[in-house]
Amino acid sequence: YMTDMKYEPQPSGFGEGWVEMFFPLHIVFDVLITGFAVIGFLSALWRRSTVAAWLGIYGVLLAIGVFVARESLPIIGLLWNPRVLPFLYLVRYMLMMIGIYEAIVAVGRYVSLERAAARVAKSGEEQTLGPSLRGRLSFNVATAIAVSFVCISIIGFRFQELPFASVRTLEDGSQRYGLGPISVPAGNDGFVDGWARWNFTGYEGKNAYGEYRALIETMKQIGEDPRYGCGRALWENNGETNKYGTTMGLMLLPHWTDGCIGSMEGLFFEASATTPYHFIAAAAMSKQSSNPVRELRYDDNKAALGVRYLQELGVRYYMGFTPEAVREASAQPALREIARSGPWVIYQVEASDLVVPLAKQPVVIAGAAEQDVAVGHAGDAKERWLEVGTSWFQNPNDWVALPAADGPDEWQRITTRIDLDRRIGEPGESGRRVDIVVPNETITQTNLAPVVVSDVVQGRSSVSFSVDTVGVPVLVRTSYFPNWNVSGATGPYRVAPNMMVVVPTSNDVRLSFGWSFLDIFAYVLTIAGIVVLVRWRRRRHVAPLL
Repeated sequence: YMTDMKYEPQPSGFGEGWVEMFFPLHIVFDVLITGFAVIGFLSALWRRSTVAAWLGIYGVLLAIGVFVARESLPIIGLLWNPRVLPFLYLVRYMLMMIGIYEAIVAVGRYVSLERAAARVAKSGEEQTLGPSLRGRLSFNVATAIAVSFVCISIIGFRFQELPFASVRTLEDGSQRYGLGPISVPAGNDGFVDGWARWNFTGYEGKNAYGEYRALIETMKQIGEDPRYGCGRALWENNGETNKYGTTMGLMLLPHWTDGCIGSMEGLFFEASATTPYHFIAAAAMSKQSSNPVRELRYDDNKAALGVRYLQELGVRYYMGFTPEAVREASAQPALREIARSGPWVIYQVEASDLVVPLAKQPVVIAGAAEQDVAVGHAGDAKERWLEVGTSWFQNPNDWVALPAADGPDEWQRITTRIDLDRRIGEPGESGRRVDIVVPNETITQTNLAPVVVSDVVQGRSSVSFSVDTVGVPVLVRTSYFPNWNVSGATGPYRVAPNMMVVVPTSNDVRLSFGWSFLDIFAYVLTIAGIVVLVRWRRRRHVAPLL
């Protein structure tokens, strides 16, 4: 029920390997960091330090996870394996600091023993060693300050940001960055400072803030206007919107409009199986879209196709700004211009209601045809549904009824087959595109009685509406997820591309997003873990009774 962005597992084999992934720094830094990390882990095992030993074990598990995550993980599902690396790096740095501390303590202990041995040899008297350095607060504070100073200095020198260092120009015109006799070729590879400067100046600090603010106010006024009202908005996908502070700045439309204008695009792309269809629609309505989900069959800058995509996704407003996209949109009868703001043109999308009656009875996809087992993804439910969803979404002429993943017994059951004549690339090949599937059997069209839907109300986690006739399937253009529950109807049933159909048993229907068994189980485990941890900590600090 989530989206596979189809990111390529790393290493990809093009100029990089496992060594470069696990050890991305200069060999000197990698040797020092890893060496001290190993010392820290071994000392933790020797001293039976639970926390430090856990860090080492966790680091080993993370390293294994980078390998294992190249494929789908049990329970967790898809995980792009480079996303495990930052946690591995962090654990290694923590162990490195423990290792440095243990090394300093060991050196201090060795020096104390040598001094004691020298005094014994000189005086012949028995010597008593002082308490361990570990128990001295002054030693621990001094060590922490000294190690922190050294580490920060190394990082500052590496990124050429030390306050007392400078760039010197030599006679041959080359530049060196250095501090005293130590110097390296000038060239700041640190981009994080630029990111931080760009991000923390905020939206107000950008030159285009006035344009951004005016657009937000325009959309807010549209939502408050009784002629138009609240609804979802899809804006033209283009990198030029980065001038507002980020290309994702318009995702804040729900925030600025108090939830009235919804954003079709959200930050967590992989969290919804509707994501591919959003980007297919965005590509069709944009001059130059980013098309982030790989292997999809995008229809770039084809508003004639994009209008239907917007309607099927329940998008109420389209926002375009490039001349090419605006020209395409203005030529579509189902898009009505309602406002302008700077370069932006806002259109209302006709026939994009959130809840609509169906004219034909859906059909249930019972599985793949036998011949597809060898050439398709019969065992990959996520990929199979993506094939069904994109095929219906982009090739509606192949389907005379809406395909569903499940449904009442009276709905026809069919299988699908891959249209090999339209296949682009084989699985695993570069340039591969998602397969197009078509019904393997003839669909028996069943006309449905007309239904009037009214009083549609969308909340933060609910959708309610009324119908004048019960027993007739109704389409709800909201992303399907197993957590949805319905009262006053049977279902919800997942239908293409990733929406819901319910069959009302009452004139008033309400869908609400609740908790699944897995949610409850996870919360119970979390609370139990906290209770066990608190009891364990309390038992450790309770003095034994004599």
